[in-house]
Parts: sequence; C-alpha cells; structure tokens
Amino acid sequence: MNAQARSNLRCHAYGLLAALIDYPDNAFLPLVADGQAMRQCRQVLGELHPALDACIAWPDLADAGDGADALAVEYTRLFDVAGSSGPLCPLHGGGYRPDSRMQLLQELVRFYNHFGLTTEAAPARELPDHLATQLEFLHYLSQLESDCLAHGAGADDCHRARRDFLEHHLSPWLPQLAQRLAQHQALPFYRTLGELLAHFVHMEAEAQELPDIP
Repeated sequence: MNAQARSNLRCHAYGLLAALIDYPDNAFLPLVADGQAMRQCRQVLGELHPALDACIAWPDLADAGDGADALAVEYTRLFDVAGSSGPLCPLHGGGYRPDSRMQLLQELVRFYNHFGLTTEAAPARELPDHLATQLEFLHYLSQLESDCLAHGAGADDCHRARRDFLEHHLSPWLPQLAQRLAQHQALPFYRTLGELLAHFVHMEAEAQELPDIP
C-alpha cells in the first residue's frame, strides 16, 4: 500500500471512530444492530493495523443492547451525567488532567488554528478536547496529507503533526478511558469501543513511518 492509499484509509478510520463515539441517534442504531458499523471498522482499521483483529471482541460492536434506546441511555450514564468529580468516563481529555485543562485547551486551539480550523461553531458538547473533535481533526489531517501526496507535494508537516497530536493529546488518556469503561461495567459496545480506541491509537503512535516519496 503506498503512502497516499494509507492516508486515505487512515482518514476513513478516524471518521468511523468519530461517528462511533458520538451520541447514538436513531440513524446510527441500525448500523450497529445489523453489524454494518462493526464490519466497516474491522475492515478499515484492520487493514491499517492487522494486529487489531486478535485483540478486539468485534461482535460487541454489533451489540446495540436491550431496547431501542439502550445505547443512548448508556451514553448518557457514562459520558454525560456529571457527579461531584465529573462524568464516570469523561470524553474530554481535560477530564484526565484537570489541573492543566486550560493549558490543554489552548494547545489544541493553536493546533487546529494552524491548519485553518476553528471550534467556535462546534456544538457545546464538542469542546476542543472532546474525543470526537480530536478524532475529526485527525480525519481532516489525514485527508490533507492524502491531498498533498496526490499533488506531488511534501506531506512531512502533516505526518509530523499527526504523530505529535497522537503522542501528546490522545495516547496519554485513552487507556484510562478504556479502564474506566470496564470499571463502570459499560455495555459491551462501549467497553469494546474504548478498547479499540486505545489499541488503535497506540498502534498509530507506534507506526512512525515517513510518507513515501511520490
């Protein structure tokens, strides 16, 4: 697989993960129940990192729970309902480093702005450190990398930015999210999604290949 094809695949992978961690609306639930979401994830993420296949309980990603609103209720319980110390399983990176959240938010905004993006119009639930926002940024960055390669331009800046973003803004806390989901007995869908996110991002951070020269 050449560098451009790999960037396209990576773009698709981050887009899928961002959709999976978003609130499960009525359009999303059938994609889980009929196994379509699981199959797409297994194919795309597995093509990038074949070692994922053996460490993820893939059928859990086709388990929508008991009842039409099971995933929505569980999403609220895990990620939205805030106790004295915040949600059970925060989807914001700052939830895992509360003493320095303001600094984290500033760093993320600078990262986004550098690539011409802004979070000003984003939904309130998707602050700069929200997991969905960060995954969507990596989706965009991978598309930008692919476009550079397609036009014969250097993509090293995109590659380094992706590597630094993973290292400093996702890798440090996704294992903690996965641990909390297990600790709080999340439904299989979210427990396995947490494990998938942690494993995938770890493998992405470890794969420090430089783009091929077109």
